[in-house]
Amino acid sequence: MWAAGVLVVAAALSGCATTVTGTARPAEEGGIAAGATHGSAAPTTPPPAADQVQGTVLQLGDLPAGWAADGENAAEDGDMQDLELCLGARDTIPDRFVTQGSPAFSDGSGSIIYSSVEGFSSQRDVDDDTALLSDPRAADCLKTAVEQGMNSVPEPAGATLGAVQVTVTPGSAGGPSNVVATADGSVPVSATGGRHGTVYFGSVFITGRMTEAEILFMSVRPFPDDVRAAAVAAVAQRVAAL
Repeated sequence: MWAAGVLVVAAALSGCATTVTGTARPAEEGGIAAGATHGSAAPTTPPPAADQVQGTVLQLGDLPAGWAADGENAAEDGDMQDLELCLGARDTIPDRFVTQGSPAFSDGSGSIIYSSVEGFSSQRDVDDDTALLSDPRAADCLKTAVEQGMNSVPEPAGATLGAVQVTVTPGSAGGPSNVVATADGSVPVSATGGRHGTVYFGSVFITGRMTEAEILFMSVRPFPDDVRAAAVAAVAQRVAAL
């Protein structure tokens, strides 16, 4: 999920691009696949309505002054699918009934933040996905996904990318109680003219009633803590209210 955004930010760092449009990759259309089944019992309560789930995404009003939407809303498959494939876990996508993304928001100086939210027909889907974030192999799985994504397209002109680093920390880390994990990563960038820098990226994973949300961020410097905290608090509150 991060790979395309990392390349865009790396290009900006090397002086070859300034736009952040296209940080997200389109997801498959929502909708429970015909005939899809799994072993979980029918939910005792119905899932939230699709429009309620869609309303939890990151919004411009969640961010401080100076941020602006850059690009249209774009849904994403999310990092959980990469983890499911890597760890050999159950595929929860057949139970997904809605996927919605926010625009990418930019501060105009190399920082980007956006979100993706998914609604499922069973709480088991959310619980099973959440458990993957506590697997000690999760960080290596996400690192591999980023590397594969970056290797699938040429490096930005004038930039050379170094080794990817990813860590995953389960739990809320002092944030809202429905934050279940945080992933942080970095990629060093060498640009023409002897310039060097680092692209920082990461995600905050949030869960609710039959809902998973992910806030993604990247920057050419450590992402501002206050912006990250405000965005997480706003989305977490809306997800918790479902």
